[in-house]
Amino acid sequence: MRGFRNIFAMIPAIVCNNVRCKYRSMIAVQGVSFQVAHGEVFGLLGPNGAGKTSILSMLAGIKYPSDGSIQINGLNYATHRDQIKRLIGYVPQALAFYTRLTGLENLQFFCGIFQIFGDAAKNRIQHVLKVVGLTDRAKDIAETYSGGMKRRLNIAIALLHEPKILLMDEPTAGVDPHSRNSIFECIEQLSRTGTTVIYSTHYMEETERLCKNIAIVDQGQIIAMDSPQNLCESIGGVFFQVGVQGKNRCSLVDILSQMDSIAEVNLKDSLLEITTKEPQKVLQAFMGITDKLDIQISSLNISNPSLETVFLKLTGKGLRDQQDG
Repeated sequence: MRGFRNIFAMIPAIVCNNVRCKYRSMIAVQGVSFQVAHGEVFGLLGPNGAGKTSILSMLAGIKYPSDGSIQINGLNYATHRDQIKRLIGYVPQALAFYTRLTGLENLQFFCGIFQIFGDAAKNRIQHVLKVVGLTDRAKDIAETYSGGMKRRLNIAIALLHEPKILLMDEPTAGVDPHSRNSIFECIEQLSRTGTTVIYSTHYMEETERLCKNIAIVDQGQIIAMDSPQNLCESIGGVFFQVGVQGKNRCSLVDILSQMDSIAEVNLKDSLLEITTKEPQKVLQAFMGITDKLDIQISSLNISNPSLETVFLKLTGKGLRDQQDG
């Protein structure tokens, strides 16, 4: 029996292989592939409309892939749909409970949906209330809850049937700092006890705290995937963004490109991007060169490598800049 468990542990919790999702003429997800280990918190980081919700919907069995394959614990939806659905808990971005019922009444109702009854239901309700920190407010009407408490009730419902895999779509949207931290602690506890979590967000700091690995998603594609640390280190140094004005901008790029201390330089319209491991040396030389070429500096931003920097380098756009798109 122990040998069987060891073999099972070697099978990834989730395998997505070249998955596509199409809505009529629009392709929402384009050839996405990734694997997630048991007990791992895996992040989907990207702006609104990037395709993160479509990926979660396919993992949950709500939508069928237009192409490619998905395996959950070595099983596929074509032959083991009911079995897979029992393994998955889904926390949607929209609140999915009855606001005129109490938190306790909502959990009792959903226990019935999951066919959990009697003492088993009571025990599960007590457990999930404790996990999400709502025990003291269980008998209050849900519409009186704060935004963060409503998010935590959403999570509690998804945990009732003891899922092995939890899919979370923007679970901290609009919550207060206390509830945000409570949600983080809940996810960390679930991961320690072996639950696999897929965490979708556009907040970089959340993936940096929670996720062992992340996939950066943009326009339906995974454009980078690794640990947050490795992705940041891939930039190769400090990142400069400089607004430049003047006729000799191309000459500036040519000169900078010849400098050994600069790893990469790009000019996009009037925005110059420089990557370097020697920021002080480069900044001093840069000021002298722009002065000689009569180039005016309209803006200057210097940042250490971050996931925002990675996204900016890969797409030419800031992650924050795309949230309304």
